[in-house]
Amino acid sequence: WLGRNLYVGNKKSSNILVVKTDGDKNYRRIILSNDGTEKGVAKPKAIVLDPLQGKLYWLDEGGVGVPQKLAKANMDGTNPKILIKDSLHQIETLTFDFNNRRIYFSQSYVGVIESVDEDGKDRRTIITSSTGIAKPQGLAIYNNRLYYLDSVYEKIVRVNLPDGSNPVTIEENSPNLSNLKIYSKRMGIENHPCRNSNGNCQHLCIPDENNRHKCLCSTGFRTDGQTNCQPYKSFAVVSLLTKMQGFSLEDHAEAIQPIAGPGHNILHIDVHVVKNHIYWVEYNPGERNGIYRIKPDGTEKMHIINEGIGSNGIRGIAIDWIAGNLYFTNVFPHETYIEVSHLDGKNRMVLIKTTTDAPREIAVNPIKRYLYWIDYGQFP
Repeated sequence: WLGRNLYVGNKKSSNILVVKTDGDKNYRRIILSNDGTEKGVAKPKAIVLDPLQGKLYWLDEGGVGVPQKLAKANMDGTNPKILIKDSLHQIETLTFDFNNRRIYFSQSYVGVIESVDEDGKDRRTIITSSTGIAKPQGLAIYNNRLYYLDSVYEKIVRVNLPDGSNPVTIEENSPNLSNLKIYSKRMGIENHPCRNSNGNCQHLCIPDENNRHKCLCSTGFRTDGQTNCQPYKSFAVVSLLTKMQGFSLEDHAEAIQPIAGPGHNILHIDVHVVKNHIYWVEYNPGERNGIYRIKPDGTEKMHIINEGIGSNGIRGIAIDWIAGNLYFTNVFPHETYIEVSHLDGKNRMVLIKTTTDAPREIAVNPIKRYLYWIDYGQFP
């Protein structure tokens, strides 16, 4: 609430990103990912922030090479640290006590709510299954009291802190409970730099400890001085079938907003530098099929070829950056087309129609005015 940013954990992409929530553009940046170490992100389950000290805490279900854990990092993703990785089973959620500087977290394997200090020490059990708790999925603190909901016992309960005494059921027999937050005025610092002109940051203002701040650039941009950002001039775009990423050729940082999530099957990619567009081919039954384009920052996504597609999909794509045309191969069961259109998919025309050849990957040399392709050949 100081930097007016939203932090999101993504299990599919194994990362945590920050998104600016006000202004004309939703600048975003991945701050933590699966970097191959124990401190990396695998399956983030819950996140809580302490903007007053610039800290982020998260629960992670773990994965290959990444343990299940309670961890913390600076809000810009630097200096990650594991607080707890032992005696964790089915973690659920967490919250932060600003008055007493403690983290409260819950598990449903045995039904328990525990707390630790900011460094993961002084671990205490607050509520156990013996008091009638099974699956505490929501935690919140207000006026030195802890509120939690239990989706198994279908109730919302309030207890005193720090020992969990004097339990009071404030709602019961409520099915399908899933989460809990308290709506109240947040603790803040009126003169915090991020609350004044976004800390002079061009993109993201990130709170740091001791009333300081840091400026971050959105994905696809590099730092230019302390506060300004410049787009990357060159980067590699990589397709991994289920996602597409871009990496700077200068510092290997994320250079585009990744395309990821369930249902992707990305086969081919190309770029048009003049118009700042990335094109890619999806091959799926249903709506997500055809040719798409997008800006490196994730804006202006457009489905430019979405009809007249063969059952075997589009199997090659090439951009003519001089004339501004798009070439692609379109594969049907008994014939294959090589087609051309404008870069927005309009004025589409079939150049070659063949039932004997099987062109797939395609490339264009507009300087020499040649079109090249790989042919799968005939069978038998």
